[in-house]
Amino acid sequence: MSNTPSDKPAMTAPDASMSMGATPTPTEPTPPIPQPIDPSKQPQPTTMPPMPPKKGMSKGLLWGLIGGGIGLIVVIVAIVLAVIFLGGPSRDDYRQAIRVIDEINDSSNTSNISSSSDPEELRKNIDDIIDKMDSGNEKLVKMKALQDPEAKSLYDDYRRLYDKAKPQLNDLVEAVTAYRDMLSCRRTSATYISTYNKTAQEVGAAFDSTYKNCLSSINKYTSSDIDSIKLYAKAQKTYYQQIRSYMMARANKDYSVSYPVYPSVTTPHTKIFSEFKGKEADSKLRELRTYMRNKTLRG
Repeated sequence: MSNTPSDKPAMTAPDASMSMGATPTPTEPTPPIPQPIDPSKQPQPTTMPPMPPKKGMSKGLLWGLIGGGIGLIVVIVAIVLAVIFLGGPSRDDYRQAIRVIDEINDSSNTSNISSSSDPEELRKNIDDIIDKMDSGNEKLVKMKALQDPEAKSLYDDYRRLYDKAKPQLNDLVEAVTAYRDMLSCRRTSATYISTYNKTAQEVGAAFDSTYKNCLSSINKYTSSDIDSIKLYAKAQKTYYQQIRSYMMARANKDYSVSYPVYPSVTTPHTKIFSEFKGKEADSKLRELRTYMRNKTLRG
């Protein structure tokens, strides 16, 4: 069978780019074809969770804060008080205490007792003295100066003696009454009794008549249960007996006898009040005052 030109494949001419030594031209990359976007796969914006509603402060926390604040105040106050009271008395503290001691001493003035003409008034005056002294003692013991151990010890000694002697004031009314009764003899002494041309017996009788009432009072009080009244009455009785003897001696023309000296015995109410205050109590109070006075000088 003969091959015809139509049966043979056609030969193509070689591409000029394939010639010897020719560099092939690179082809540019083809960009990718955009793909359709699936909305369901797109990133969603981040959403913040809802904020919880604000809650008020709990009652427990509130009371805790209040309690803590009060506790802090208490601590501060305690520190301040400790500085004040644990620091010891100052000079001014001692000066204030000295003024109270002087008030106690002033309260013990008995000058207005014997001048009381009425027993009820007398009792009131005595009660006023006791109240003022008691008030001074109670005021003194609460003062800062008594935080000084030595001062407190001296005060305790004084107060013990004061309280021991205090019941004696119950005798003051009777003592003042007795004193007034016996004073009548001193007023009677102003009555003139003549010794001219009289015997000693006549002068003695005239004396007994003139002094009858006041001597009766004196004799009554010589047996008193209150020692200060008894001692005073006995001294007064002896004194007026000496006056009687003196006048009778003058009637007998005996001029060697001197006029008797008035006795120096303490009046009943003064003695009682002195014993009430007590020498030991007064001494302790003076000692306390001296101690505090030295403290104001040394600091």
